[in-house]
Amino acid sequence: MNAENVEYLQKSLFNLGFGDKLHEELKGKLQQNVPEFTLKTEASFNKEKLEATLYFKKSESVDKYFFNKYDTSLKSDFFPERTHTFYVNKGSAVTFKEAYNLLSGNAVQKNLINKEGEQYKSWLKLDLNQKDENNNYKMDRYHQNYGFDLKKELAKYPIRELNNCDALEMLVKSLEKGNRQSVTFEKNGGEEKFFIRANPKERTIDVFDNHLKPLQAETLKAKFGLDHAAKTDGENNQDLKKDMGKQKELGKDESNVTARTTKSRRMSH
Repeated sequence: MNAENVEYLQKSLFNLGFGDKLHEELKGKLQQNVPEFTLKTEASFNKEKLEATLYFKKSESVDKYFFNKYDTSLKSDFFPERTHTFYVNKGSAVTFKEAYNLLSGNAVQKNLINKEGEQYKSWLKLDLNQKDENNNYKMDRYHQNYGFDLKKELAKYPIRELNNCDALEMLVKSLEKGNRQSVTFEKNGGEEKFFIRANPKERTIDVFDNHLKPLQAETLKAKFGLDHAAKTDGENNQDLKKDMGKQKELGKDESNVTARTTKSRRMSH
């Protein structure tokens, strides 16, 4: 067994948000010296279960195994099971929590590499209404040149967290990971909590109330005098209607996550 390879694979699992609970099982599989094998795991996010099957394959030329991909299955009481395969590309793989966010209809920003080996940023979003020939959802990509500037869009809203550089950076990083984040809107000395998420397709952010009900432009204009559009696209609205029954519980969970991350000054994977 290649000790260096074991350490590398264990580190890869940890960095992708699978923690260290698979480390011993991984070592046992590697000791068997089989051509390929799988590991299974699961996690709960916002009271929804995400299952994963991880695929490992031995190289035909060197004494090394490679972690190539993982299948996911998101099970919820509020919509049919959603499945998708995420491929582990060096330096740009989707983490386990990001996989959950994508399967939940949110957008995630990743550093990708083009054919020339050059790195660039792109937002990823699954089209949850369209599957390809491999039974995977269509992956929409919004290149860094598409014109979506997250910080610029955030600045259009009376968000208290924008007044603190550290809080702003934490907010941006959380939204880039695909989280739906709690923020505080300020108006005439008062304040109100909302949830927001990045919407690169429409080059804006989506705003939700405490029950995660989407707020349309007319509502935001009436409340805060905002003239710019802040609305979800048709796909998001359709998806949100399916999730309406769980919105109150999700709001509580994500508020707790926000509080913990603010205290620790770290963002979850």
